[in-house]
Amino acid sequence: MRGSGGAALAGNILVGGIVGIGVDAATGSTLDHVPNPVIADFGRPQSEQLTADEFVRQERENYNSKAESEETNKAEPVAIEG
Repeated sequence: MRGSGGAALAGNILVGGIVGIGVDAATGSTLDHVPNPVIADFGRPQSEQLTADEFVRQERENYNSKAESEETNKAEPVAIEG
């Protein structure tokens, strides 16, 4: 492989990176999405999907009910008399 081939490859990577950054900035790809992360359920129509707030509320309820069930399922310590 010739030495000029490596320089050409490096130039293509550098210029391609700069062009890519420009395209991302021009198309809005550098902006943050709200809500982040985006939650989409393609199995249901959009009218039946949860909003981000409803999803968070539902997840908190699920977490709290799971924590409560784990608390009630814990074995009580038993004193062993010997």
